[in-house]
Amino acid sequence: MKRIFIALAASLLSIALCSACEEDNPGGGGKTDDDPKVEDDFPLYKRIRIFSCKEDGYEFFRIPVAIVAKNGDILCFAEGRVNGSSDFGNIDIVMKRSSDNGKTWSKLVAVRDDGECRCCNPVAITMDTGRIMLMWCWNSKDATSAEKILVCFSDDNGQTWTKDTDITTQVKAKSMLCGPVHGIQKQHEPNKGRLIVPARCSGRPAHCLYSDDGGFNWSYGASMKVGNEGTVAELANGDIYYNARNYSSPQDGTNYFRYDAISRDGGKTFAVDQSSLLLEPTKGCQGAVLTFRDESNGKSVLLFSNPTHATSRRFGSVKVSYDGGLTWKKQYRYTADSGDGMYSAYSDLVLLNEGKSIGIIFEAGQNYTGGIVFSSIHFTDIKADYTY
Repeated sequence: MKRIFIALAASLLSIALCSACEEDNPGGGGKTDDDPKVEDDFPLYKRIRIFSCKEDGYEFFRIPVAIVAKNGDILCFAEGRVNGSSDFGNIDIVMKRSSDNGKTWSKLVAVRDDGECRCCNPVAITMDTGRIMLMWCWNSKDATSAEKILVCFSDDNGQTWTKDTDITTQVKAKSMLCGPVHGIQKQHEPNKGRLIVPARCSGRPAHCLYSDDGGFNWSYGASMKVGNEGTVAELANGDIYYNARNYSSPQDGTNYFRYDAISRDGGKTFAVDQSSLLLEPTKGCQGAVLTFRDESNGKSVLLFSNPTHATSRRFGSVKVSYDGGLTWKKQYRYTADSGDGMYSAYSDLVLLNEGKSIGIIFEAGQNYTGGIVFSSIHFTDIKADYTY
């Protein structure tokens, strides 16, 4: 009888998880798994769904990118995929915002929708002035690679956007894809104020694009020897830390580890380009890196989010490095230990609570059926030893 009860419970759980993908989610509010945890009078939320599949005419949502606007709103961009989970076809760039630290989310807004064409791979930056830059890629409905790379701006915290500027000829890209993840504006010399975006294209592995005039004109920067989708952060000394997906081959014959690099000239060249100690699934997966200030000692540390598993996209976790990415000591797993809740894929990170807390936005569920989810943690939650 006990075995029958366990089997029945497992079946009911499976049905509930599947139906979560089908449920209507007007306004995108979602629910927490439990009451919010509070740290320093700041509420932290375990798991709130932002986008659910089959919402507002989209079969799937993928590729989350997150920033915090000047007014404190969290903006979550994503690809709204009309016909299914495929990387090609009718895809729009959509967005929701949260004005209460991730507890609730606005209705969906289509930031870029070009009919049956593909609008994809958003990269967003909140500049010091409060202006937001959005870079993204476009191709016609029958094309199988990106044909244009475009930039637009918002001066009202993402409420409205300027017309697009085509920068394809500036970067002379063939099949270029930017991001997908947040970009950065340098806060330290050299090249303070420079915008840096991770990108890749045909014949050129993971590399930087940079702009010194607020995003109007762009140049090629440093390029890694290998690497696919990248993510970038600035260290306290002004160096640029670049981390890229390993889509090529396992370094030890079995395991895939990510690649990383250091630039000391604002992203124009890489002084260090090597394999890292960050494990990722077979053929890799996108990840996100962020600079965090440890208030206990005033030092800058690196945070990195990706699925920490050798073969499949599961066990999403945030890792911490105290030495500029040379070693990774601690981690916090934001997915479950088993069941559909253990799966995660692409993600992004934002700083909350005046830089004391961390927001994690990630693709949830096996084969992305759990939509896009928000969680928040305090830096002190990252305390388990990093192992792989």
